[in-house]
Amino acid sequence: MDDLLRRAAVTRAPYNDGNPGRFGLLPSLLEEFFQPASGEPRGASFALDIEETETAYQLTADLPGLEKSDIAIDLHENILTISAERKEERGTDGRLLWHERPTGKLSRTVQLPQAVDADAVKATYVNGMLQLTMQKLAATKTRKISVA
Repeated sequence: MDDLLRRAAVTRAPYNDGNPGRFGLLPSLLEEFFQPASGEPRGASFALDIEETETAYQLTADLPGLEKSDIAIDLHENILTISAERKEERGTDGRLLWHERPTGKLSRTVQLPQAVDADAVKATYVNGMLQLTMQKLAATKTRKISVA
């Protein structure tokens, strides 16, 4: 295992090639600043997009190399947590020379701007893409109450 070359599972921004160059440490500082809000290193996370329509939020997450059973989705009020575990797969023959595919637990937690109907959430997982459609709850109307 001593001769195993490992590369950190940290995704670098396109402008950061690891060479400080003329910008010094600025790119790495910016990279830290834009880490996911969960506090997890980016390697323990995954990319996702959330689109808002008039009636719903549509989330797309990149989770390649997983089975549906590896993914857990929790929704509490307007806090959505997606977690998964990517198991390390190794062949029985040969010596691993390079390893950079992240393994282990992955998690993202996002706060949705508005509460959604937990019973109406639809989730699909096809070709490494998780897609969620979450219907927004109707806004509660304000009512004036007169004192008798």
